[in-house]
Amino acid sequence: MKPIAPSSPFLSSIRRYLVQQPRWAHTEATQEAIEEQTLPSYYRKTYYPVRIGQIFNDRYRIIAKLGYGAYSTVWLANDERAKEYKTLKVTVQVDDSTASTSPVLNEIKMLRHMKTFVDKEHPGLFFTRLADDILEIDGPAGGRHYCVVSKPQGNSVHISPQNVLMYLFDDTSSLEQVEEMESQEPSVPIIANDYGSASHITYKSRSTMLEISGHPILTDFGQMRHVEGCINQDWWMPDIYRAPEVLLQLPWSYAVDIWSIGVMTLELLEGKNLFDPVDRVHRQYVLPLAIAQYIGYLGFPPLNIIEKSPLFSTYFDAKGEAPIPKTSLEDFVTTIPPGKEKDMFLRFIRKILTWDQEARETANEIILDEWLMMPNESL
Repeated sequence: MKPIAPSSPFLSSIRRYLVQQPRWAHTEATQEAIEEQTLPSYYRKTYYPVRIGQIFNDRYRIIAKLGYGAYSTVWLANDERAKEYKTLKVTVQVDDSTASTSPVLNEIKMLRHMKTFVDKEHPGLFFTRLADDILEIDGPAGGRHYCVVSKPQGNSVHISPQNVLMYLFDDTSSLEQVEEMESQEPSVPIIANDYGSASHITYKSRSTMLEISGHPILTDFGQMRHVEGCINQDWWMPDIYRAPEVLLQLPWSYAVDIWSIGVMTLELLEGKNLFDPVDRVHRQYVLPLAIAQYIGYLGFPPLNIIEKSPLFSTYFDAKGEAPIPKTSLEDFVTTIPPGKEKDMFLRFIRKILTWDQEARETANEIILDEWLMMPNESL
């Protein structure tokens, strides 16, 4: 099964993006842009202007900024009632008209759902950051924001300091260092006035002070979904982790999580994304480019899979050639030298990165893979 003929708009768009755009191109931030301002989806008016020293709910006093993301900023705070540190995740403004697709509202919903498992001693709770409190706050422009209060976590020093958070246990020394540094060298608020008279205040993060060792914690649930008793067939998942069944608009279930683990494993190993089908100039996800990249690494999808997709008649027929990137997992993986271990790793990753979700191994199956079971001295 081949993509459609060279005269099609599909192939024209593929050629344009493959030829004109670097494989890992990113838009450079201007000198004035910092932190969340550098994100492709950034809009100043949607972020809540948190100030250091501000007190939320007559209880949580902001100490320092720890980080930021596409949907929130994260702050270290002092719980003045409990006399302990907390982190406050202050979300962007939410819009009820897009409630069904809002990652913010979905995360709030899922955090409240997971809270019901606290008394059931669920084994997954040890690896999950739950909400100690969820506040609803009004923005300066009248919009609604959420503030998720939780136990502080630290950046991993061994895995990925930018993206992986670790359980902090009871050692608060690193948090005390952040507070001490903020006291001695107060963060300077940066004020932008790009929206008329409205000002947006932001700070530089002090997250590097929280580098610790421990076990990883699940923290972001904006893309979390219920699957039991549901048929999911909508557009979902972050762009660079999207499973092929979602890409092809087919029904999807638990197997999308295993797919994400495979993509993330390669990202942690190589320090770059396996898939990056985003037009950085126009800040758009490019579906034809995504299909081409998936085919480049996985080969063509099986006919019995693609025939079920609504995209079949648009992007595929039995004729013509497509300018599929000349890529392979063998070439992508460079941190493991050629040999027995690399062969074992590639067999492991190919059990996960499959077009057919039914053929994709489950968590219980993949945990016993020979590559994962290798003794440390063999690595």
